[in-house]
Amino acid sequence: MKGLFILSLIATLGMVRPLQAQDRDSSICITDSQFYISGGQLIVSMQLEVNRMLRPNESVGLTPRLADSLDNYVQLPSIYINSRKQHIVFQREQAREEKDYVELRRRNGQTQKVQYLRAVHFSEWMRYAQLQVDETSCGCGIPFRTDSLLLGYVEVPSRPVAVEQLLQPPHTGADLPKNVIEKSGSAYLDFPLNETTIYPTFSRNAEELERIHRSIEEVTRQPQVILSAIELHGYASPEGPYKNNERLSRERTESLKRYLTERYGLADSLITTRFTPEDWEGLKRLVSVSDISHKPELLELADDALAPDQKEKKMRKKHPKEFQVLLEHVLPALRRTDYVIRYTILPE
Repeated sequence: MKGLFILSLIATLGMVRPLQAQDRDSSICITDSQFYISGGQLIVSMQLEVNRMLRPNESVGLTPRLADSLDNYVQLPSIYINSRKQHIVFQREQAREEKDYVELRRRNGQTQKVQYLRAVHFSEWMRYAQLQVDETSCGCGIPFRTDSLLLGYVEVPSRPVAVEQLLQPPHTGADLPKNVIEKSGSAYLDFPLNETTIYPTFSRNAEELERIHRSIEEVTRQPQVILSAIELHGYASPEGPYKNNERLSRERTESLKRYLTERYGLADSLITTRFTPEDWEGLKRLVSVSDISHKPELLELADDALAPDQKEKKMRKKHPKEFQVLLEHVLPALRRTDYVIRYTILPE
């Protein structure tokens, strides 16, 4: 596995239990939250669900805080939920004063979700902290009320989480039959420059291949289990000519398919492959939780509608120092093959 400049080899994950915003008001609640301790930072990811009816001039400010029982706390950037009129006022006035915030233009009668992702400097006391949200509601600058709502709490255990869990959404397998199980993961195979042949002893390939071997063999050794499918998805990172990256991602994924087919004597039709020539989405996810300079500008460029080669050229030209950091610490983590292995459990 490759090193990252903010997402190091091992991250630590904490979960927040979804709680309603007190019994008197369930119109704002946390539906999902995760915490990653990595590279000296606590990365906070959460989703809020909003159903509150706002007055025409009402604005709700939510300020997340991490706090423990010893009065240690840190305040995170605020979330603003604005009515139509207050949205206009906010963009004209307050948005100029605050550099970091999240805003939702409230549409009454609809369930809306707010995605929140921020990083703060990590301190040990945060392992025992609660996630608290201070709420301020006002209209035309006049406060309606100020409350401290415990929307969720967090306990951060020492549990390793692989970096690939940040690169891909969790696979639920919700649509699978009850007798089918899955194992998934990512392999970070190394290749000599511009080559596509797998050399099992090259660099750290033995370790990476062993991860796939374990995933297959842990289940195939069990009685009454049949290997039913393997899906491989190869990725290349967004540097260099797009056409070459397209070739590399396609042929390297096919190389892994041949390797597994030969090792386990599998039918060719059992393994399906696909590829992504340049993983710009993965780049955006990793940059978004980093502390790299000019992060907003880099994310905007990564999301640009330009052709991939033009986008890379523009990023190199405008932010050469930051692009060098990406080359050394971020892009290597994008060169991978995600795999899903499916098994069928036979009836007794």
